[in-house]
Amino acid sequence: MASANLYIDIDRGIAVGGVNDSTAAKLPRFVQADSLKLRIWLLSGYGRLKSFDQVPVSGITLEVAIGAKSGSGATYYTQQFTWTPSGDLGQPYFEATLPMNTAEIDALLGSAASAPVWFQIRKTEGGTPTTVLQEPVTIHASVIQDGVATVPAPLTPLSAEAANAAFVRVIHTGSFDLMNVNGKGVRIYVDDDGAFRADPIS
Repeated sequence: MASANLYIDIDRGIAVGGVNDSTAAKLPRFVQADSLKLRIWLLSGYGRLKSFDQVPVSGITLEVAIGAKSGSGATYYTQQFTWTPSGDLGQPYFEATLPMNTAEIDALLGSAASAPVWFQIRKTEGGTPTTVLQEPVTIHASVIQDGVATVPAPLTPLSAEAANAAFVRVIHTGSFDLMNVNGKGVRIYVDDDGAFRADPIS
């Protein structure tokens, strides 16, 4: 599964285009029932004559949540508080999957096509938590829903009467005809004395 790279300018608290790009960037699309694999890069110190500094992952933990913005209590629709730091000092990112298949998201959307929420990333370093990104985002309902049966179309209904007339039943009363491609055939039945009969017909 491919990862969505998310570069965060922690000085300005915005997502940017990359290590060498300070322009604001869109966050990934949040869709119900997806498993959103993210790589988060923390950047700082951008200047006119230099690129961003990549913040080392050592000694830092991340928390990511999508929820309601409220001063009292916490309402999470999904969250990921366990992030794996990269082992490459030259590529310092945090990686994890943000689940979008939670019961809270299902309840939030109900029958709606989308719902407004807040996306937040918080880093903790030396015991001090700091929000590095907080933006309003939209959760979109999934068109493809797990467990929804698919009915191929078009389907032609077949009545019980038509089926009985067209197909041989397990126990058949009376006679039935077998014909070859040249129009020659036999009428197969059981006589009153129990004998098997196959009379020629044309």
